[in-house]
Amino acid sequence: MVDGTTQFQDAVELVALGRLAEADAICLALLDLNPADASVIFLRGLIAMQLGESQRAITLVHSAAKRDPENASIQATLGAFLIEHGTVTEALPALERATRLDPGDCVSLRHLARLYRRVGQPGLAIAALERIEALDQLESADLYALGTMVQAERGPESAISIFENAVEVAPNEIRAWNHLAVCEQICGRVGEAITHYRHSLALQANDNPASAGLFAAMQTVCDWRNHDALSALVNELTDRSLAVNERPAEDPFLNVTHCVKASRNFDVARLWSEELARGVAEWEVVFSHHPRRAGPIRIGYLSSDFHDHATSHLMLGLFAAHDRARFSIHAYSCGPDDGSCYRRRIENDCDLFVDLSGMESIAAARRIHADGVDILVDLKGFTRQNRLDIAALRPAPIQVAWLGFPGTSGADFFDYIVTDDIVTPPADADKYSEAFAVMPHCYQVNNRDQEIDGVTMSRAEAGLPKDAFVFVSFNNTYKLEPVMF
Repeated sequence: MVDGTTQFQDAVELVALGRLAEADAICLALLDLNPADASVIFLRGLIAMQLGESQRAITLVHSAAKRDPENASIQATLGAFLIEHGTVTEALPALERATRLDPGDCVSLRHLARLYRRVGQPGLAIAALERIEALDQLESADLYALGTMVQAERGPESAISIFENAVEVAPNEIRAWNHLAVCEQICGRVGEAITHYRHSLALQANDNPASAGLFAAMQTVCDWRNHDALSALVNELTDRSLAVNERPAEDPFLNVTHCVKASRNFDVARLWSEELARGVAEWEVVFSHHPRRAGPIRIGYLSSDFHDHATSHLMLGLFAAHDRARFSIHAYSCGPDDGSCYRRRIENDCDLFVDLSGMESIAAARRIHADGVDILVDLKGFTRQNRLDIAALRPAPIQVAWLGFPGTSGADFFDYIVTDDIVTPPADADKYSEAFAVMPHCYQVNNRDQEIDGVTMSRAEAGLPKDAFVFVSFNNTYKLEPVMF
């Protein structure tokens, strides 16, 4: 008489040969003898998946996992099946258990990293990839994913070494070169960024986002060689994306710096915001907004610039100037505490100051919602270190864009933009996703208490000729272009 072990091995071999019905028949016979045999139930689940019966496969593997909860392979398979054909919320605990039982299961760790990122827990996603790194099993795709998340969560400086590793592992992968260059550019290493953008373009000249990055970097250093050709290349990239309704390589900030066509600015911003909103929707976090209670209206200002930064220089006197009988003022900071007088003044002038730096987007949005903010004012827009993902979660019933980005967000999660008739001519209203909240004179607040330095500088000290007429611009260098000369 053939024992059960031999019959089970026969079934396994039949599965390998593609003789699924015969293998399943053996499994059924074995289960007649031992209905609780997790290995046999598990094999039936594998057979069902190969037959295209995904729901039955999940049910069978789920049953096997209950009967043998310490079997890492069964847990890992259940997690993988649920990713493809079930739900993320069910897949996560199976994969977490699989990687606890088998810490060296890099496949499950990769699945976990993707799922954590998908549900808005990038910190756990980074930790999963760092576990693979500790096993010395990181592949080029892992490095790219790790780098992009570290860049977003810990800043570009922390991501540079990861992308340097990524381009070493996969030297022909343009995505890694491009992200390395972006991080270098943000950190002020513009020369290195230009070198790496050019290297990326040498690998792939056409349809390469590096052209947008290189254009921006060249503007920053006022290197106008091939300016028109590079600008045309960026426009061509954007034209292709707009034609198929996909997010362009150039971001809305770069777009408004070199394109004065409001309709195009709107199209670029809309596609960036729609992609952001789709990603946030996967987190399945929805806030309910009840009719507001009696008392002062709670206004929350969201920014990464509550420190020695141009935004704080402009609005330093604003927070204390609110009518406290009508408004309660909250500030939500996503940037560093530099210990400056600007930071301390804003902290003191607000009724509530909350440091959200390092906090994941969902937790930050929950804090804003729990604080009962009635009107959330985002001060960043599409500028560096923005937290538009928090705004996209809709933690407040009314959300407003103001000050940092004088263009449309293209987003349905902002209701208004604070503006004026110069920045947004009334005729352009249909090219903005937000309704205009028009200030009577100027949308830009300024600090009326700002002291003027008493020190004066002579022309000679500035290296300027004594009698010549001097044209001067104190703007950032990227705002200077050949046309001005």
